[in-house]
Amino acid sequence: INTDDNYLVPKDNPFINIENAKSEIWSYGLRNPWKISVYSNFLFITDVGAVDQEELNLVNLDSFQSRNNDPYLFGWPIYEGNKTRKAEDFEYSEISLWTESKSLDAIEYVNQNSIVPTLYYSHDAPENYRAAIIGGAVIDNEASKHFEHYIFADYLSKELFSYNFKSDELFLVPLPTEFSSQITSLAINPNEQDSVLIATTNGELYQVRLPNF
Repeated sequence: INTDDNYLVPKDNPFINIENAKSEIWSYGLRNPWKISVYSNFLFITDVGAVDQEELNLVNLDSFQSRNNDPYLFGWPIYEGNKTRKAEDFEYSEISLWTESKSLDAIEYVNQNSIVPTLYYSHDAPENYRAAIIGGAVIDNEASKHFEHYIFADYLSKELFSYNFKSDELFLVPLPTEFSSQITSLAINPNEQDSVLIATTNGELYQVRLPNF
């Protein structure tokens, strides 16, 4: 982590000197994002947990100017989820913090600057064991009853979720009774309103119609 205002881009970075490319780092402190998507001026990042919790991180891209282009820090490898997990629960490589050519306490920096994810859940659930959150997309059709709902899934529990990020409401979407394999990816169906396409570990492709909540 380098907190100097004028950071250096590594010479071997393949994404420099690209016309119209932005140089900002939007977020860091992530473990294993499983699909990142952009809607309007929001960045949706689902991050797979290591020990106990899964995360959905939401970044407001309009806020960077007011934050002096300071990226969002989501806590990994010191924290996951709601920050109740401590560093001793994880195995991770040593992290260092340098500012103005001085070494500082990286763990203390993470403690002070990490933010809690927009949505998080534990692996243990009343009916299912959940693990590995699968990123999806936001429904942008204004005619849809699910307009501006973010659709995502959980790999291990085989569950599909609809999250209204404007009102902070979460819904569980019923899947077909014959659905038996894990979800690997999903997308909003561009050809049918209120419909989601789901790919699975068995090589199947399902079309799921969203209910009225």
